Amino acid sequence: MSGQPFLLAGNAWFLMWVCRLLVSVFLVFCGVFPQIVSADRDFQIRSQLTVKGGFEVIGNTQMSCSTGDFGAFSDVSTSAGGYDSGQDGIAGGAHDDDTAVNAAPAQSPAGACTATLASTQSGGNVRQNNLFNYMHFLNAFPTGPTITNSTGAVLSLGAGRTVKAAYLYWSAWLSAADATAKNRPRNKVLLMTPTSGYQEVTAATTDEISVLANSAPTGANTDTSLCDGNDGYGNGASIAPPVKGTYPVYQSVADVTSLVAAGGAGPYAVGNLPGLDVRDSELAAKPTLHSNCFAGWTLVVAYEDTSLSDFRSLTLFDGLLTVGQGDTKTTTVAGFETPVTGAFSTLTGLVAYDGDANILEDSASIVSGVGTTTFSNTDNLANNAFNGSNTRQTLGQSGNATTAFTARTPSDPNMIGFDIDTFNINSGQTVIGNGVKAVDLRFQTAAGAGTDIFFPGMFFIDLPTEVVTLGITKRVSPATVALGETVTFTVVVTNSGTSNATGVVMRDPKNSSGVDPYTLSNPHDVLPAGLLLSQVTTSQGSCVLKNATGTTLHGANDLTGLSSNNENVFLDCALGTLTPGASATITFKATVTSAFLNGSQSRSYTNVAIAQAEQGVPIEASDRTTVTGETVLVSGRVWEDRNLDRIIDETGETKRSGWLVDILNPATGEVLGSKTTDVDGRYSFRDTEIAGFVSGTQYQIRFLSPTGSTLSKAVSGNNAGNTTSKVGSILLTLVSNGNIIEQNLPLDPGGVVYNAATGAPVAGATVTLSGPAGFSPAIHLAPGQQNQVTGADGFYRFDINQFAGAPTGIYTLSVSPPAGYTFVSSLISPSGTLDVPSALIADPFQVVTNAAPDINGKTTYYLSFYFDGNDTDVVHNHIPLDPPSNTNFPILVVKTAPKETAVKGDLVPYEITASNVDTTVYNTASIIDTVPPGFKYVPGTATLDGVTAEPVINGRTLTWTPVNFALDQTHVITMTLVVGSGVNLGKYVNSVQVTNSSGSLISNIGTATVLLVADALTDCNDIVGTVFDDANGNAYQDEGERGIPGVRLVTVNGLLITSDQYGRYHLACADIPQIDRGGNFILKVDERTLPTGYRLTTENPRVVRATRGKLVKANFGAGILKVVRVQIDGRAFVADAPNLHAQWIDQGLPEVLDKIMERGQLALLRLVYWRDQEPSTLVDERIDWVISEIRSLYAEQKDRPPLTVEREIREKNLMNQASP
Repeated sequence: MSGQPFLLAGNAWFLMWVCRLLVSVFLVFCGVFPQIVSADRDFQIRSQLTVKGGFEVIGNTQMSCSTGDFGAFSDVSTSAGGYDSGQDGIAGGAHDDDTAVNAAPAQSPAGACTATLASTQSGGNVRQNNLFNYMHFLNAFPTGPTITNSTGAVLSLGAGRTVKAAYLYWSAWLSAADATAKNRPRNKVLLMTPTSGYQEVTAATTDEISVLANSAPTGANTDTSLCDGNDGYGNGASIAPPVKGTYPVYQSVADVTSLVAAGGAGPYAVGNLPGLDVRDSELAAKPTLHSNCFAGWTLVVAYEDTSLSDFRSLTLFDGLLTVGQGDTKTTTVAGFETPVTGAFSTLTGLVAYDGDANILEDSASIVSGVGTTTFSNTDNLANNAFNGSNTRQTLGQSGNATTAFTARTPSDPNMIGFDIDTFNINSGQTVIGNGVKAVDLRFQTAAGAGTDIFFPGMFFIDLPTEVVTLGITKRVSPATVALGETVTFTVVVTNSGTSNATGVVMRDPKNSSGVDPYTLSNPHDVLPAGLLLSQVTTSQGSCVLKNATGTTLHGANDLTGLSSNNENVFLDCALGTLTPGASATITFKATVTSAFLNGSQSRSYTNVAIAQAEQGVPIEASDRTTVTGETVLVSGRVWEDRNLDRIIDETGETKRSGWLVDILNPATGEVLGSKTTDVDGRYSFRDTEIAGFVSGTQYQIRFLSPTGSTLSKAVSGNNAGNTTSKVGSILLTLVSNGNIIEQNLPLDPGGVVYNAATGAPVAGATVTLSGPAGFSPAIHLAPGQQNQVTGADGFYRFDINQFAGAPTGIYTLSVSPPAGYTFVSSLISPSGTLDVPSALIADPFQVVTNAAPDINGKTTYYLSFYFDGNDTDVVHNHIPLDPPSNTNFPILVVKTAPKETAVKGDLVPYEITASNVDTTVYNTASIIDTVPPGFKYVPGTATLDGVTAEPVINGRTLTWTPVNFALDQTHVITMTLVVGSGVNLGKYVNSVQVTNSSGSLISNIGTATVLLVADALTDCNDIVGTVFDDANGNAYQDEGERGIPGVRLVTVNGLLITSDQYGRYHLACADIPQIDRGGNFILKVDERTLPTGYRLTTENPRVVRATRGKLVKANFGAGILKVVRVQIDGRAFVADAPNLHAQWIDQGLPEVLDKIMERGQLALLRLVYWRDQEPSTLVDERIDWVISEIRSLYAEQKDRPPLTVEREIREKNLMNQASP
């Protein structure tokens, strides 16, 4: 046989599912004479699937020794069809037909091949499968002279079953050389399906093993035969004793899923299977030894049956092993998992080649942690598992009996050296055990000349998967909201089982009417009116908004910035597959309006989310979240603003409960009302909760920590009030039921304690703060802050109570690290003492800009600070700890780039620090640096420990070697890279690592990141211009037209620019246009900042075309318009009609036009209508009609700018009251 795995005539396929265990099918080759000398291939996964379904396997032998079979399914008149002409296996060399071959001495009778396999499986050599004279191919389905061999079998799937995967295996004796010489490519075969004729199939894998004969010929040209290897399988050569011949076996496998899915259930046939039979014998002095040839095929099909209740895990393996006389071969199959608890049944199957019914002591077993179980049933005995049978057992059956597979053509019980068998393992047999992810397959034969050998080729296992354990939680923040405030709902769906949860859906709210939410039957519950969804996000999958009838209102790509069709809706999310332990988070935000209160001062609403997987029933969220809306005077939140954006992040930032919020009389400081923040960090006041409240009066809101201090500045949202110079204070005017919201206190963060080598947060570090004389942690720090222990996020924070008299001086941080860590870090050293700036300079002061540690970026930090009573907060002060010694990475590497940003052509310096933190000396190591794409090393700039040391350059790799690391030794390398001109903008990472003398990695990978930014000269686009006084209204700045100072211009990005004393402005690096086609830039004048009476005479906004490295000019003109005031009332119009009387059309309108023309380019028409109880709609129609008529007349004039018209409606009775 070949030294690679072989799968016999079948399709190996693997499905992985939820509920039960099915036994696999093996294809195995068995023989008496040869023994293996080439390498085996262990079994590997061919396919895997989780589905409600199972396996079906069919196949047939392609050869027979029976005269009956020969006559029925072979061409007996000629030896044509690709077989060797003139060499038919009969001594003497003359050509005879197949009938003569069958008439040779010692011919095997038909009964020897077709007799039923006896339970004792004993008898003469006539039962030894393919140990017959004249083993020959069959041709049961010839469709023409090109079909040289063929057999068939019927695939039975049953109603409602669909094919999910299918694999075809075929095998025979045939070397690569003979395959070429005889034009029988081993990777090709023909497959006929129930719906199509023969189609050529090409194998994805073809394996070969080479088998050595068990004995040598006794003399020259004697004992020569075709397949037993005594002369090298019939190559015509004379082999003298004691030389032993060899012979090969191959196995091919092809994915035929599409063909079988199209063909469905019914008869299949395989034709032109490449192999050798007796007619290929080139020299046969002893025809009685023309034995041991075999050929056959197997089709393995994995199907889905949605009517089943349980999911199955279906896994298909294949390989090729040779089990010789006295051999034990073991191969491990893995990639599945049995249920973690409870009993279960398993179905397995085996396919094997060359097994002999009359030769005993061959067996196969499953070996797991709970024991060994040998495959056996009434047809496949424990000591003769591979006997040329084609039998099956079914999942969960009782007893040890077998049933036949579906019909084969021919259907002899003896498969002539080819086994396809399945074995049921009941739950009572603890053959595999719970929670098992791998088992060993053990194949054995007994020692001795009379024992069997065989060749395992394929195995499948069908077992139950774990029942998916889906969980869902829901929370709401804040639980109480005022009108106009935003409430955030967070739903988390988690798979806590051991199998994939597929087709997971989440819906909110659930249908309380009892209708199955999974099928989305109508009607469906919706969120109440007045709860307006504004945004929906999900960590995986997609969500849509639907109304009560299930109609989609907003699709998956349209769930941010919602402003319409966003109430009376429900949320429908398709989350896809959740792997074991995985979760999906859905967040949706809603704004509360007056409709939610439904006329009440306060109203509560509870909505429940549901989730479901394909493997289970709907489940409700364990948290029945309730949101309460209320009418308030003023409200706000207190939270730790870790990203400094002054906007609360409901999922990533901690809300601070227990903070005191006071309403004060700003004149006297008297406390008029007090509240404490709730678990959501929220507070609110109503009119009745403020002593002596007077609507429309200014009040002060003050925030204090539980100890009476605060170091953060309050934020007044929606321009409702002004923050004062006092930290944690807001001044604003309160109006009854004003619903002033977002009067907040975002607390500035402290920092993170982290691993200096990896950047990961360190939990369990104790952080303390010491101060100058007079400092008392109990008085001057918030409760519990001294000796605080970091959590999983490594976060720490100290609040120094300046109001409690915290002394001026130096304050120092210290850390007691968890076991193995070291403080102070030697990898990243601290800076000196920070003189904390005033809040007028920086509010707050950021040590670094990143909220989380970044070892690839800036790592500055301080342990000492000089504070006085007017200093600001210090944030993002991240403290590194050196990690424990790690024998896997004994060398710790840190790489830094002091230059965080660069432009094309810049020189960027780097520093590499490599430290030995192990207890072992490392000699002849190599420090290997990988340069970012587009960067280049500058020769002569590298130093090692201060000494010039040029690296070995290989492409982008720089190597310093050999480098020795003594105990606790640190090496420092500096070097400079230059940025190439063709590099695109963005982040570029330089990495470094250390390897030992054998090239194995002995360090972490240190990285440093540089951001390549735009160059002001070559990449940027500048915008310049003037806001000028357009005296003549021609929209161009003519000589003598001066600039207008103090005018504000705005970009689409919110950037504000103010014109200088000459009306000029300059926007440096306004944009970085597309390098190949440029871009548009939009600029707009804030007309409110123009001098009184001025109006723009040019377009606003302006859109200019921008090109990289170019200057663009955009001027804006404005002038004082000359007003033509026209007053009209209803008497000028036709009664109840929008048009004027004819006399005013003919006389009045032309006169108005003349006045406009007299005013020149800067004319402005102001139309005033005096209303006298006319309907508003009629008044608007009349004004529109007049303006339209005047514009039509004006348009007839040439070279005139667009006419500016202002309209005004006044009440006539007010005019009469004003009259004397």
